[in-house]
Amino acid sequence: PRELTIAEGRIRQNPVKEMELLRSEPVCETVLMEDESYQDVRFYGSHYELMVQIINQTAGIFEIHVRQNKQEQTTIRYSGKDQMIYVDRSASGELFAKEYGSIRKARLKSGLRELRIFSDESSLEIFVNQGEVCFSLRIFPQESGVETVFTAREGSVKAAIQKWNLKV
Repeated sequence: PRELTIAEGRIRQNPVKEMELLRSEPVCETVLMEDESYQDVRFYGSHYELMVQIINQTAGIFEIHVRQNKQEQTTIRYSGKDQMIYVDRSASGELFAKEYGSIRKARLKSGLRELRIFSDESSLEIFVNQGEVCFSLRIFPQESGVETVFTAREGSVKAAIQKWNLKV
């Protein structure tokens, strides 16, 4: 469920406040990545809410690989050069609705500030910059697809990362 609002003449989509009632087992970490990846088992899972708040970014590329295992991953990529955000599900497990493509993208008005990601068994909901952009996608990873990896390339990213398991 989503809440629709209007800001700066545009519709914004955000998860309803009641989603916070499903949160359990919070994990919080502030991380600085300089041309490197960061991975912590506390951020693994299949049913979760993940919030990433960008504190400072000089990296040309910032990526988050979610629901990853040795063969599969869904990639959320931000390119600072052109202020584009991409979601790539081409390696997300069993392909679904191939005729609609596997990469979604959108240009951000003023860079990446926040990602709020909801994951469950077969779907991802990604809210960017408090609803400026929203992606909904179906994915079908194997059960072992629980890893989350954050990567900064061509510079650094400092981010506050919060994760909650969702009560299902």
